[in-house]
Amino acid sequence: MTGEILFIKKTFKGIYGFIRCEDGNTYYYDTSSIVKGNYLKAGNAVEFDIVFLDDEKTKAVNVRVIQSAELYPELENEKKLEV
Repeated sequence: MTGEILFIKKTFKGIYGFIRCEDGNTYYYDTSSIVKGNYLKAGNAVEFDIVFLDDEKTKAVNVRVIQSAELYPELENEKKLEV
């Protein structure tokens, strides 16, 4: 499945947040759900799989970035200054 990171919350235990899927559903994820080497930011486009938990809830797993969000899109076309 594909979707977009809605938000990320950092705690002393790790991180967690929610992904909005293209079908309109939202899915919970946490540190253990993220594929090693992927850095998540709000707005990132991601691919992920869904697992069903014992309490009939769902969780996103194998979360990996497919397109990074632009933090400052207005600066995208500006030239970098050489120091």
